[in-house]
Amino acid sequence: MSYNARDSMLPIGTDKCRCTVCGLYLNSSHAFEKHRVGYPERRCRTVEELLLLGWSTNATGHWITAKRPAGSVTCGVGAAIGSKSYSGAGVSSMPLGMAVSVAG
Repeated sequence: MSYNARDSMLPIGTDKCRCTVCGLYLNSSHAFEKHRVGYPERRCRTVEELLLLGWSTNATGHWITAKRPAGSVTCGVGAAIGSKSYSGAGVSSMPLGMAVSVAG
C-alpha cells in the first residue's frame, strides 16, 4: 500500500492510528504512545507484553489499553470526556462548565 492510499482501518475524523514500525493498529494516539517504550532507544511493545498488561483488541481490530465501562460516554475523536467516563441518565458536569445530556 502506498503512503497516500486510503486505509479502511484508519477512518477520517478519528484518533485511530497505525504504527509504522510494528504495524499494529491502535484505537487512539494515547494507546499509540503507551505502546512505545524506552529512552533514548524507543521500541514497540510486543504483542505478548501488551497482553500481559491487560490490553486487548476491540471489535474493529484496534488495540486498546482497557475496555470502557458499559454506558460510558465519549466525545470528540474517541477520547473519554475529560479523561473520565460519564454514564447514567440526566446531565453530568463537564470540564470548563460544559454539560452533556445522556439519554437513559
